[in-house]
Amino acid sequence: MLTDGLTFRAPLQLKTKSKDEIILERRSELEYDRQDFLSEWKDISDYIQIRRGRYLSTDHRKPRRSKKVLNEAGTFASRVLGAGMLAGVSSPSRPWLKLTTPDEDLNEYKSVKEWLDRAQKKLYQVFSMSNYYHTKQTSFRDMGDFGQGPVIIDEDFNDMINLYLASPGEYMLSVDNKGVVDTLYRDMKKTTLQIIRRWGHNSPSEVISAYDRGDNSTLWDIVHAVEPNRAFVKGAPGPLGMEMSSVYLVRDAASGRNGDNAILEVKGYNENPISAPRWDVQSNDVYGDGPGSLALPAVKSLQVLEKRKGQMVDKMAVPPMQGPAEMETSGRQVNHTPGGMTFYGANSQSGEPVRPLYQVDPRGLQAVHSEEDKIDRRIKHAYFNDLFLQLSQSDRREITAREIEERHEEKLIQLGPVLERTHYEGLNREVKRTFGVMTRHEVLPPPPEELDGVQLKVEYTSILAVAQRAVGVSTLERFSGFMGNLAGGNPEILDKWDMDQTVDEYADNIGVAASVVRSDDEVGKLREERKKMQQAQQNMEMVQQGADTARVLSEADTGRRSNLLADIIGGNGNLA
Repeated sequence: MLTDGLTFRAPLQLKTKSKDEIILERRSELEYDRQDFLSEWKDISDYIQIRRGRYLSTDHRKPRRSKKVLNEAGTFASRVLGAGMLAGVSSPSRPWLKLTTPDEDLNEYKSVKEWLDRAQKKLYQVFSMSNYYHTKQTSFRDMGDFGQGPVIIDEDFNDMINLYLASPGEYMLSVDNKGVVDTLYRDMKKTTLQIIRRWGHNSPSEVISAYDRGDNSTLWDIVHAVEPNRAFVKGAPGPLGMEMSSVYLVRDAASGRNGDNAILEVKGYNENPISAPRWDVQSNDVYGDGPGSLALPAVKSLQVLEKRKGQMVDKMAVPPMQGPAEMETSGRQVNHTPGGMTFYGANSQSGEPVRPLYQVDPRGLQAVHSEEDKIDRRIKHAYFNDLFLQLSQSDRREITAREIEERHEEKLIQLGPVLERTHYEGLNREVKRTFGVMTRHEVLPPPPEELDGVQLKVEYTSILAVAQRAVGVSTLERFSGFMGNLAGGNPEILDKWDMDQTVDEYADNIGVAASVVRSDDEVGKLREERKKMQQAQQNMEMVQQGADTARVLSEADTGRRSNLLADIIGGNGNLA
């Protein structure tokens, strides 16, 4: 229809996609981004972490076992890294974090310090009561082998929090505009009975029908999608008012004609529950690379050498033999048992009818041993085993950050970026998430009014974090020694030295608990009281001195009928 030269068309009818369609399309995109890393992860699972990884549908019901591993050096090195990262970054046996505020002056308030110290102890208590530490050990190991070890932190009625560690091959990740992981999709398999027991009548019609038929053992593909809530409305009740969305659906039941039939559960998280620090990540990459990628070629080479070594030993122990042809036609066999005899026919013209076909040179075996040692050292070097073994083998009562810094300065420099990503992408998320759960469960003491509206921050005081800051400590120590030497010749030089601030800086660098060091206000009051006590002591000494003088004067005889004190008080100045 034409009106005044304008053409009017009917509005375009857009098909609205169901929620399960949106999630499955997003999953396909994430799966495509993961393709380039999947083959390497499979190799790492075959040669290093044999029991990790879910890559095939059959992996759900049977444990992964690899026949490719003849030498376990890669597996042992991986274990050392996992345990070493736990001990060096978030050890369950020593403090590794400190709650504070960005305001240094506010941190000096006694009430603030005491509350932060109590809240910090509550955090440690929640971590130790839950599965946090043993899950983190495996997560650190995955981080080293596969480049990342993503965990989801759920609220738990009994233990406050519960961590789920996603297995390589089942998770797909995406990052936000800052390059930090904010999306995790994971594939799972659950039986009909497992779905019905957890979600009941919210299950898809296909699952309910299978249950009604008694088909309880059929496996269904489940997708769990955790990502930022696109429909987030601040202050709204329920999942709509939560920053993160959590959706479970059954892939086998998803289709456009069924609408949202496949959806099992729609919930959310008040904080991002995903902790997925990467060991090393290239620009614009979602997935990281770890020591496992670096060590994989050496681990594969080691298997080849181990096989060759075994073949050499076999040939030395039971060498291939040669003998007259008539032994084959007569069916006679070579007896390889100790002391065994091998008989041959009387017509044989050979003086030595049975002898080794060739001799294996023992020097070749030594060469293989030497090459294996070199490759083993390469693998341990890639996994930082020398640094981590020092943490585990040294007496914890004697080990110091300075000792680590001096012996392994080069290793610490290489670990610096890894440690920063572990703090920024991992521990910050974990502490914030746990702190939020604790706040909602009201397990924290009421904060003082000074903290009203103040954003808290976390400082990490683990062995490795302190070792990274050891250069600051050594600077303070050198400065203190320098000033002490100068003060020996010129005490006035101490006027340039703020010793109180030196103590605060030193305590912060080595991770001393806030309750150990007094605040500036406390020190000021203590010094004021000490000054008053000293003044009172001086006054008492002056009074006592005056009393002693009066006693001496009263006992002095002037030759008159009075004493010297009486003459002075009486105003008689003529003592002649």
